[in-house]
Amino acid sequence: MKSVLFSASMLAMAVSSASVMAATPSDDLVNISLGSGGLKVTKGDSKFQMGGRIHMDFAQVDEEKHQDNYDTGTGVRRARLYAKGNVGADWRYKFQYDYADQVMKDMYIQYNGLSAGNILVGQFAPPMFMDSYTSSNWTTFVERAVVNNFALDRELGVGFNHAGSHHSIYTGVTGDNMSADEEGDDTVSYTTRMTLSPINGNGSVLHLGVTGSYEDLDGRTFYVGQRPATKSVSSTKILSVAKQGESRRTVGGELAFAVGSFSAQAEHMTVEVEGFDGSDDETYTAAYGQASYFVTGESRSYYVDGGVFDAPSAMKNAWEVAVRYEEMDVSDAEASVVDGYTPGKLTAMTYGVNFYPNKNIRFIFNYMKNEVEYLDKTKENVDVIQLRSQLVF
Repeated sequence: MKSVLFSASMLAMAVSSASVMAATPSDDLVNISLGSGGLKVTKGDSKFQMGGRIHMDFAQVDEEKHQDNYDTGTGVRRARLYAKGNVGADWRYKFQYDYADQVMKDMYIQYNGLSAGNILVGQFAPPMFMDSYTSSNWTTFVERAVVNNFALDRELGVGFNHAGSHHSIYTGVTGDNMSADEEGDDTVSYTTRMTLSPINGNGSVLHLGVTGSYEDLDGRTFYVGQRPATKSVSSTKILSVAKQGESRRTVGGELAFAVGSFSAQAEHMTVEVEGFDGSDDETYTAAYGQASYFVTGESRSYYVDGGVFDAPSAMKNAWEVAVRYEEMDVSDAEASVVDGYTPGKLTAMTYGVNFYPNKNIRFIFNYMKNEVEYLDKTKENVDVIQLRSQLVF
């Protein structure tokens, strides 16, 4: 019922916004269009846009130990509806709700009237890591790489961003997510991501980036874990840890490049959790490297403002092949205060094929091999076949 009411309110807002624009006396014309980018209503320097995404997944899981820890089946990974736009030249807004998880993702206003950059207020994604900051519509694989396990969730706070022709900087001070707010004081996170693209044009890109984050945990427990398959099918972690901490400090580096139809990117991050009430500090690491190639001649577009790769340059019967290696090490977590977690080290290989029939549809095939060695020296191998059908509107 909650989702239905939210849908109705979103649609009402769309109709109301269009009506207000049309009724305002002005010499400017109202332009209403419906295309691959969703519903758009523009009038002068004001704009309203509505769209969304649906990601439907299937996963077939093969465990070496056959303990049935991980599910095989289908699920809806994302089902989102958004409304965004600007009111006048200086103010922008965005609302985005995910019906798969029944949570508000984005809800912020942004002021663009400063020459130095833009100010955001509300709930948004803190700037961390290239793969994490890339839209889920245009990540190369079904699921993001292991570094995303250490990225902050969307949180309430204040942010600032600035971008030039070859660089960007994003910074934010945030608290808890509105859907996961706990009793007591919020944790406070300070996050900055800077990118540099000295080469960006004529089909070539060279990207460098760095992320730094500090979170005041104040005795709360920091959880992190990696699933062997898509979240919509199985939420069980193949590797996980929980640590009660005073704070956590995260540093990550990025390197990416593209030449024509070929692109590659790699990231490495380290997180240090300061133990709470005299417990030992712990250090975790994660890294990945990936490459992709469009066999039909397209290329990945690069978005300087976000410092990320975006949609392919063309999506008319485009085919892409890709491979990724990743590893995650939380074997320093022997002082974990929560039972039932499985620290150790994971390595994984993923092979992928993407097919883009047009701008709105995408099909993904991934074959993933996971290998884990736990602290007690036992091992687990999990192979996964993943399929995704994606609609963007």
